[in-house]
Amino acid sequence: MPLNNNHNSSSTTADFPQMIRIIFWNSFGFMFFGFIIPYVTSEYFEVNASIIGILIASQPAGRLLILPLVGYLSDKASKKLLVMIGSFGRTISYTIFYFSIIFKSVIAFGIGIFIQGLLVGLFWVPCNVLIAEKSSKYYRSEAFGKRQGMVGYGSLAGAVISFSLFTIGQYVFNENPWIQYSSMIIFALINVFAGLRFMRRVDENLKYQEERLPTSQGYDNILKTTQSSKNIITWGIILGLVFLSITVFFSSMNEHTTQPFIQVFMYDTLDLGTIYVMIIIYCARIISLIAAPKLGVIADKVGVVGFAIVSLVGALVTGIIISTTNTWLFITLLLLDFTLATAGQLISQNLFSRISLSHRGRIFGLVEIMNQVGWLIGPVIGGFLWVGFNPKMPFVFSIILELSLIPLFLIALRYLRDQLVERVH
Repeated sequence: MPLNNNHNSSSTTADFPQMIRIIFWNSFGFMFFGFIIPYVTSEYFEVNASIIGILIASQPAGRLLILPLVGYLSDKASKKLLVMIGSFGRTISYTIFYFSIIFKSVIAFGIGIFIQGLLVGLFWVPCNVLIAEKSSKYYRSEAFGKRQGMVGYGSLAGAVISFSLFTIGQYVFNENPWIQYSSMIIFALINVFAGLRFMRRVDENLKYQEERLPTSQGYDNILKTTQSSKNIITWGIILGLVFLSITVFFSSMNEHTTQPFIQVFMYDTLDLGTIYVMIIIYCARIISLIAAPKLGVIADKVGVVGFAIVSLVGALVTGIIISTTNTWLFITLLLLDFTLATAGQLISQNLFSRISLSHRGRIFGLVEIMNQVGWLIGPVIGGFLWVGFNPKMPFVFSIILELSLIPLFLIALRYLRDQLVERVH
């Protein structure tokens, strides 16, 4: 579980590295979870497309139900307790997944997906608040990048375990579901371990205190932090949050408009088999996550201007992706696209974390709500464009969305720049 503690080792609290490493264990089931929902529903249960859509939509629906409460609780209640409940939520949902497959119950499988959305909704908001509280504002993107890096390593370890067991169960034991999907029980138990470890090892009362200011504007920053510690919500903050929320919504919709169709696009355009497609997509996602700590370092140096660069280059990359039939160029560009998406998330999370101290939970809750709404709407629009026009239209729409992020983000920044509790420039 590599964790980069270089020149920024003093930019976090003493328990920060331990807290981040625990996320490694929470992430074991991520890749397999993403694989089994479309695979099991279409190939194992053999349900129609409308039922598949309802099953997939039940996860963000469950998440949206709990998120307004989670934002409030993250500001008022024990954050590490919420994280532990979220870990146990994965345990419950993974266990339901396993036995619903064994006993071929589509209804139980759908309930598992809904519970995964509902209870795991308790996990990320308080976790993000703790990351912000335990890291320096000058290296906040790197802190969030280290979290993503642990997700990448955990996903890689989980992918090796799950696909090994799946392959053994399918080819050695003649498609024995008890063995094929047994990794879900392993991941369920690991999440119990991770939740309990988080409760024991993390001190939520320990927060990072800025000891030095690297700029000549130190007095102004101290004064601004003192004035903003009252956490007065001004119209500037409200307008900034509105535009920033729209940016998050468009960004999520951009991702999920194309995500369900990238595999089909690869089948049709590159004529690749299922195994090759899965290997390409999962490797690209895992590599982009593992690279996140380094991306965070770069993001802290370039600041918010990096968001505009990422959006512009991302739109260009998407345009080239849908225009090429060269397999290796496609793979390279797909990896670059995922990496740019990760970098953009780190920059926006950094900005959100510095808006308010006492309302961080509610702000991160708002971020997650907008993400989930984009997740719900994106696939619907993508499917309409795919069927109603042609297979390239979801990606063309994605390019338009990605370019629209730039003015929205700049407008949000205009209102928020002088309102931030934690200012770095």
